[in-house]
Amino acid sequence: MAVSGIQIAAPQDPLTLDPFFAKDPDVLKTYAFDYDAISSFQKDVVYSQVIVGGLPFSILCSLPCYFMCTVQNIEDAVRAQHLAITRDGIKYVVDRHDKDCRLECQQQGKVSKTVPYDKMTDCDVEEPAGSSGCCLNLVSNVLHVVRVDTASGDRTMGGHELTISGLVSPEEFKRDVWAMKRGEQIAGVSGTVAPLAVSMTRDHGQSETKLMSAGNPSVEAKLDMQTDLLREMLEVMKAQDALIEEKLGLQNKLLEQMLALQTRKFECLERIH
Repeated sequence: MAVSGIQIAAPQDPLTLDPFFAKDPDVLKTYAFDYDAISSFQKDVVYSQVIVGGLPFSILCSLPCYFMCTVQNIEDAVRAQHLAITRDGIKYVVDRHDKDCRLECQQQGKVSKTVPYDKMTDCDVEEPAGSSGCCLNLVSNVLHVVRVDTASGDRTMGGHELTISGLVSPEEFKRDVWAMKRGEQIAGVSGTVAPLAVSMTRDHGQSETKLMSAGNPSVEAKLDMQTDLLREMLEVMKAQDALIEEKLGLQNKLLEQMLALQTRKFECLERIH
């Protein structure tokens, strides 16, 4: 019995992809953000917290800054977001954009994050509920939130490996991510991606399970390096065992000599008396 997988996935229609990822050959499918809804929500929340919550001092201090910089900063930061799934995992990018006082020296650089499928342990969608902002001017939560976790992620403080708000189709993204993790085909993508596949062969009643790299030379090289490293570690352990045995043998000989000397000492004392 053999189960194998090959990376043959490709977008069915490259023209439907986000133009931001046009030069990325590994992108298979992109997902749209509801930029208008995200911007409106974040602007309302900031206005509620900073302006309404800071009354009356905010009228002189915060209100001018809000309209001169904050509104456009929010707009730029929101529209800098881009999301895709690739052959390797989830790719989330926040492109370069202005912030703070919108000076060139204060620009936020491009940030890219990839979560590999094999590291992902959870991908779920939280539906909007409740409100945010100052209690004097509460803003209803209207955005779906997608949270992605990995085994190595730190969730002690309620954090997540990746948090994405305001997707147009969050449930579709969730289904596609889990399908990609299982090596299944998804809408808009031709073929599947199976980073690692298990090959099981039977020979004369003996079962041999081999971990295969599905045609990925880099994985084969890493496996070879790991095998060589384990062999070297085994040789070192054998050498350490030999040294320990030699040391124990020397200690035993030393104890025997000391015991012999002590015995002779007692014999000499008895003769004197």
